[in-house]
Amino acid sequence: MGFLLAKWGIQKGKKILTEKLLIFAGVFLLGLAFGKTIELQLAMVFFASLAISIAYPLLDGVYSDVVARMGKEKNHLIGLTGSTINVSYVIWPPIAGLICSKVGETGTFGVLGGLVILISFILLFVTPKKLRLPQSKIQAWKD
Repeated sequence: MGFLLAKWGIQKGKKILTEKLLIFAGVFLLGLAFGKTIELQLAMVFFASLAISIAYPLLDGVYSDVVARMGKEKNHLIGLTGSTINVSYVIWPPIAGLICSKVGETGTFGVLGGLVILISFILLFVTPKKLRLPQSKIQAWKD
């Protein structure tokens, strides 16, 4: 999907479009908990994956824009992002395992879908249209 997105040339509205696509993906993940036939489950997985495969490059574009605006202090943001991703690999698998032990495999996707919808709705309302970086404070950071 990254190739298609590059051809579309989306310059503005990447954050909001990403959040809307994540809500869309969450709805289909939630639908996995209720889909009884294999065809319906495959369709839910397809559409959830499609939405996520569009959302991720858009989110990566937002991140790249912010990193570029950080100037020479971009390493701080890159390091923070890497640390956050690594912590999520440690924290979420046990949580998913606990959820799975309570609600089953397909129910876990439903819970995950509900969480994605909830968090995306919250982000839709609290994310500013323009991410402002306090350049004077950033310049004051020492390596």
